[in-house]
Amino acid sequence: MTVSASIRPALAPLTLAAVLGSAAGAAASGFTLTTLLHHSGAAPGAIALLGVLAQGAMVSALPTALLLRRLDHRRATLLILSIAYGCLLPLALVAAFAPSGPWLVLGVLTLWAMHTSMGAGCVGPANAWFRHLIPGRIQGSYLGWRSGIGLAMAAVATPIAGWLLEVGPAGRLVPALLLVMGALLAVADLLVLTRAPMPLRCQSVSAVTPPLRELFRSRGVWMPALAALLSSTGRLLVAPFFVLICFACGLGPAMTALITAASMLAGAVGLAWGGRLADRGDPRQLLALMAAGGLPVLALTTVLVGCAHVLPVHVVAAGFLVLGIAGELLAGRGAAALTKLQFALAPAGSSTSFAAQESLRASGALVLGLVTTGVGSVLVTFEAPMQAWLPGFSWPLGVMVLATAFGCLACWPLRRWLTLPQSAGPPRSALAA
Repeated sequence: MTVSASIRPALAPLTLAAVLGSAAGAAASGFTLTTLLHHSGAAPGAIALLGVLAQGAMVSALPTALLLRRLDHRRATLLILSIAYGCLLPLALVAAFAPSGPWLVLGVLTLWAMHTSMGAGCVGPANAWFRHLIPGRIQGSYLGWRSGIGLAMAAVATPIAGWLLEVGPAGRLVPALLLVMGALLAVADLLVLTRAPMPLRCQSVSAVTPPLRELFRSRGVWMPALAALLSSTGRLLVAPFFVLICFACGLGPAMTALITAASMLAGAVGLAWGGRLADRGDPRQLLALMAAGGLPVLALTTVLVGCAHVLPVHVVAAGFLVLGIAGELLAGRGAAALTKLQFALAPAGSSTSFAAQESLRASGALVLGLVTTGVGSVLVTFEAPMQAWLPGFSWPLGVMVLATAFGCLACWPLRRWLTLPQSAGPPRSALAA
């Protein structure tokens, strides 16, 4: 990716903010809270809600963009991020001092929902701001590279957090300290973002917002949302239970964090690679590859989980490591292609257009996450009776079978849309812009 000297000062704060924001996210992450609740004896269904809330947080994107339509995109982004990051310190206090049991679970889930929903709410204004700030010829490449740098930073920080959680003193001290560290890094992220400029053409959302009815009828809104949902259905179903599945297969927090970090690095490579490919061709083809390539990864992971009780722990860990790298490499390429598709098709480039895309996608992700949580809770409850009928059955295996089956079903409508004639799909001129 070649960036001209004239725009480097404008993009430098965005790049540094990605590093700081990813480090803050790694410290104050769902992984940290999952370990906290798991060691506190919370039910798997309640713990899985952490992942469900993170997946469905984008539902708040459209209401937030509408509420802040009087502000310019830059100010709206900074305001929403300030509120989101402001939840981290109270979350650390709850993790440290709330009484064990339902009150701890309720406090963590409530503050986590506020943090993730407000953080997701800045997507609309932020995308509109970045669209005007980043030249169209390098949007896919730069955003893929920026996200890749952020993931690489998170990949470095996550194993450190996992190691601290495993070797640190038992109890809530380490999770609380990690949350405080995340809050401090979040403040630094905000200070750096304030140095990024606001282009003169980056207008208030109220000046370019189409009517909502017209907005949701636009292919530029529902096509990217549908493509994002269908191309990652299997991953969305596994995500709420992933850390618990690793724990159930005999892996500790440190090894689980290492697998997560390696997957993040693969995702970073995929984002940078996919962003360059999306700038050169049709991003729909990258989404098709992501969906098709993800199915064998899901199927092999299902086999690995089913055989985990008879395999050595280091073999199980190696399997998760290899499959995680392969899956996230494909997912990173698909995510970069999706960003290019969103930027190309968003009506008028307003923050509500981007927010509507994300809200539609997140609504589907939230439904999938709630279905998985409900089914997973039932499988946990009835695991012993089902083992009498199906020897070797376990609730992690049931979740993986469900995810693989739904991933296969989602490929058919996605493939049908991706093979439509050019006149029925996104205009090639928009994708190449």
